[in-house]
Amino acid sequence: MSQNDPQYHYFELSFGKRPAEELYDMTSDPGCVNNLAPLAAYAEIKRDLAEQMEPELTAQGDPRILGKGEIFDDHPNGRIDRQQKVYQRPDWDPVKVFDEKFGP
Repeated sequence: MSQNDPQYHYFELSFGKRPAEELYDMTSDPGCVNNLAPLAAYAEIKRDLAEQMEPELTAQGDPRILGKGEIFDDHPNGRIDRQQKVYQRPDWDPVKVFDEKFGP
């Protein structure tokens, strides 16, 4: 799909990288299409939510809040054999790579 396509915005919502912050009015936008986070009018709400969320995530040991979010990017999936075939790397072992980087 071309970036010039009028529907490209919806393609990005489905397959693009998520923005760092997202905030939606689920009453008026139940499909969560219009991200309000970049709007200055919602800065105070975002600040209040962050003050609630950050201590909770820290207490839970969430890797993202502790600066270790890459663990989610490197986690091996359940189709290792397929990946070995697709990438033509039959010796590739993502579980071993993950364990070496983050521990068993």
